[in-house]
Amino acid sequence: MIISLEWSNVLTPKAQKVIDMRRDKSKFLHTDTWAHDGIYEINSDKKYVVTLATRTYSCRVWLVSGLSCSHAIATVDHRHEDITNFCDVYFTVQMYHKAYSFPFNPIPDALELSEIVHTIVLSPAARRTTGRSKKRRRKIEYKEIRPLKCSRYGVMGHN
Repeated sequence: MIISLEWSNVLTPKAQKVIDMRRDKSKFLHTDTWAHDGIYEINSDKKYVVTLATRTYSCRVWLVSGLSCSHAIATVDHRHEDITNFCDVYFTVQMYHKAYSFPFNPIPDALELSEIVHTIVLSPAARRTTGRSKKRRRKIEYKEIRPLKCSRYGVMGHN
């Protein structure tokens, strides 16, 4: 918490590092205005559609991570806006200070688990798998192999 008082950016250092890495990738992308204001088309190996008003686009990294991906960063840079306005609030230094402003007690190393120690854990019920079951072959102990005789001539090894 004390180290976080020295942070001068809007985003936490880890989030800023991710944004900087994605900004480096976005330098190679080409942004075209498409349809109407707020919807952009990004050309890279594929075409991606970015809608800044709803914070959605076809690659979905923004939706999953909460941080803008390189396609969205290329669009925001094209509009000359600040990328920190398009990141989730949870990555800001202000939210970091809020999260750690309340004191919390540490958890001890050894926990008393008296109720759990004496319970028996049973294995889950086995289900029969679909399809035909495999044959379980018995291992046969082989006896001494005798040479074959020809039924017509009675000669050994002449089959």
